[in-house]
Amino acid sequence: MTIDSLFDNSFGYLSDDDPVLYLLSLKDQDLDDFLKLLGSTIEQGDMDSRYLLSIAYLEGRGVEKDISKAIGLLQQAAEQKHSEAADFFEFLYNNNNGTFKDYLQSLKVLIKAANRGHLQAQFNLACAYETGEGIAEDLAEAAYWYRRAAEQSHEEAQYLSGLAYSLGKGVSKDPAEAVKWWRLAAEQDRYGYYKAQYSLGCAYRDGEGVGQDYKESAKWILKAAGGGHCEAQFLMGCAYSDGIGISKDLAEAAYWYRSAAECGHGNAQNSLGCAYELGEGVPEDMTEAVKWWRMAAEQGIGSAQYSLGCACKEGEGITKNLVEAVKWWHLSAEQDDKDSQYLLGTAYKEGEGVLREYIEAYKWLNISAASGHKRAKESLDLLETKMTPLQIGEAQKLSREWWLVNRV
Repeated sequence: MTIDSLFDNSFGYLSDDDPVLYLLSLKDQDLDDFLKLLGSTIEQGDMDSRYLLSIAYLEGRGVEKDISKAIGLLQQAAEQKHSEAADFFEFLYNNNNGTFKDYLQSLKVLIKAANRGHLQAQFNLACAYETGEGIAEDLAEAAYWYRRAAEQSHEEAQYLSGLAYSLGKGVSKDPAEAVKWWRLAAEQDRYGYYKAQYSLGCAYRDGEGVGQDYKESAKWILKAAGGGHCEAQFLMGCAYSDGIGISKDLAEAAYWYRSAAECGHGNAQNSLGCAYELGEGVPEDMTEAVKWWRMAAEQGIGSAQYSLGCACKEGEGITKNLVEAVKWWHLSAEQDDKDSQYLLGTAYKEGEGVLREYIEAYKWLNISAASGHKRAKESLDLLETKMTPLQIGEAQKLSREWWLVNRV
């Protein structure tokens, strides 16, 4: 038994054939028989048996839990140069309430196994360096150990190595190197690693580290979408909707929008709502449209807030409610949606769903007009005829203050 074998399963990463895991899996008569066997081999001077029996005493497996006996057995094995026993003995000595599982998760064991080339230990050590959990945060060390694990075909390590090179996180930024690692992870086994497939698809879409190729981008993003990647599902909806890199198919677009929407993707919820509004790929249904717009609007998607406000104003798919319409337009207007700003300004001008207030109306119409909304400019000109110079000056001041906060 070696330290390497301690890193491959949920109980401290034990491998399937490890004697420790075997001991911990035994019950009743089988456990009693195994402990008797350990006793006889201990009499013959076997140090592995002393090590295993110490764990039995520590965990209370087939014997009454007895930390003193466990430490005594460990010390005997350690004095005979049994390396795992020595490491464990030192750990328990320094951690009075420690358990065997704590030991397996300890940094010293992790580093020792990683340096000996153990795959999962290398990955776990990289994670520790990246998060600063139990060790000083060091992105360069994290990148080093991710790469070590990646070189042994650990798919998540390959993905994270690619991410490090893409962001320049612990290594010099290198988009081509990022693509190299993402591709290795994306092509793993039968299905590949969906996060890497998504990143590789985005690289082809943006021409980062590889020649821009929308068809290749759609190929990889589709694989990631099939693996349950929510953002990839939304992007496939967009690709099918616009015919980018793949043949236009509104039914497929609606399918992928729904897949992403059902996992909580706000923009996908908005797009699915629009599909129901227009009958694109799904039957026209304003009630369904409003349902999905509301989900997106509640997540802060400005365009969904605008559409929901319009539905409330017209009473389409929902009971007509001008106050509710103004509420949603206001939220969208604050996100700099010029159409919502125009409708909000109009509501204040006409006193629809809100008290008539010319200064507030001018503010929002002015902001919308500055974004190029032609009807807002026309309404602004008419509104000025109903306002005093003092009111106009106050409204312009409010517009400038909003710009300073939201556009500068």
